[in-house]
Amino acid sequence: MFFSMLLFGVFVGTQFPLFAEQALNTSKAISPSFYVMCVGAGLVVGLFNFFLFKIVVSKELFRLLVGMRKINESMDQALHTDKQFELACELEVTSNDLVGEVAQTFNNMSAAIAERINQESLVRTLMADLSSTVDPKRVAENILAAVLKVAECQGGMLLSLQGEELEPLASIGLDEGVRLPANLDELSEGAVHAIKRGKVVELAPGERGLEKVRVQTPTGQVRPNFFVLVPLVTGSRTVGLIVLPGLHSSLVPARLQLIDVFRIHVAPYLYNALLHRKIGEMAALDWLTRILNRRFGMRRLREEFSRSLRHGLALSVIILDIDHFKMVNDTYGHAAGDAVLKEVASQLKKNIRSGETVCRYGGEEFMILAPGNDLHDGSVLCERIRKLIEKTTVRWAGQDLQVTVSLGVATWPVIPASVVNEIISAADEALYFAKESGRNRVAIHQGDDVRLYAEPAIATN
Repeated sequence: MFFSMLLFGVFVGTQFPLFAEQALNTSKAISPSFYVMCVGAGLVVGLFNFFLFKIVVSKELFRLLVGMRKINESMDQALHTDKQFELACELEVTSNDLVGEVAQTFNNMSAAIAERINQESLVRTLMADLSSTVDPKRVAENILAAVLKVAECQGGMLLSLQGEELEPLASIGLDEGVRLPANLDELSEGAVHAIKRGKVVELAPGERGLEKVRVQTPTGQVRPNFFVLVPLVTGSRTVGLIVLPGLHSSLVPARLQLIDVFRIHVAPYLYNALLHRKIGEMAALDWLTRILNRRFGMRRLREEFSRSLRHGLALSVIILDIDHFKMVNDTYGHAAGDAVLKEVASQLKKNIRSGETVCRYGGEEFMILAPGNDLHDGSVLCERIRKLIEKTTVRWAGQDLQVTVSLGVATWPVIPASVVNEIISAADEALYFAKESGRNRVAIHQGDDVRLYAEPAIATN
């Protein structure tokens, strides 16, 4: 730069006498002494321009260079770690001229780079988190937390969509007491149309199915000003729905575009998690009765038994058997027997409480696990089930087949079992006693003996 400006000054000095001769019409303008003076003046001007550039332009360029180096270092760190990209340099805009415009443009570019790198870092971290689990709820929580960051929203919810049914999987920053929609029928036609088309859509705050949703803020619950529905689509299948309540006028278009791109990346992970759960449920269910099979029923028993041992909680185990089931098969055929099994399983599944488990133990036998039920509670549960099944009939070939069951119950710690097989043996022994006592009975294992359950007499005045 220094030599360039000196050469430019020399060039101007050598050319100036020629112009002077033409302009002044005198031969003195091309004399050696005038030439030397002009070249000297050109050198001085070149030096002046160099120092002027050094003081003004070069200083600004150096600031720009330092800023670019800092940003480059921050970018390198952000791309090779999980740290958020922090804007390491912002140039001070000191004028409204071209130099100031360059500084402002540099700052805008730096901010855009920072936002893009942070978005990529967020996606990279999220992909790692999503790859580490196939639990639908954890996958949904990770997706929702990331989308809230991208959208800059305070709260939202994610629901899975299977057929027409919606299942809440994750909720952040919303009033937990509000009932969420469980079916597409509970939403407006416009919302359903957008969901089925897989389009991101903004809805009014009073939208059907979402009118009671409130966002939790430090000052209390706030009614949203709008909702953004974000369908999660993989292939041609909509597998989930993110609902983002907004507290401002609307989401800026740039945020909506980011969300639209972001959802494409996360939808396959939710689909895989839901598919994995469905496969697991299919493996856990008995093919005929659609309740847990013996393998998974025993797994639940071991889990509940371990919990009872740790916390000293009562655990009742009930084994029941359909009376005269072989006669049903022999008389009406195995299809009739299957119908009886399915009806009994359906009644059991519909009439046990939350936290209790029913499984097909084998053949015509079923097992019920009742955590927290002592021997009295377990006995009452058995009698309730016995009466329920006694009133059940199965329509087959124009006939009503009467169904009854015999039940045996054993309870830890009345049975001081140290392994699950001991409590199962006690429940089996009670079941055998009930069948030997005439069937359609409930037998209770009391630890040292087995007796039939007798309902308490109702006192009369």
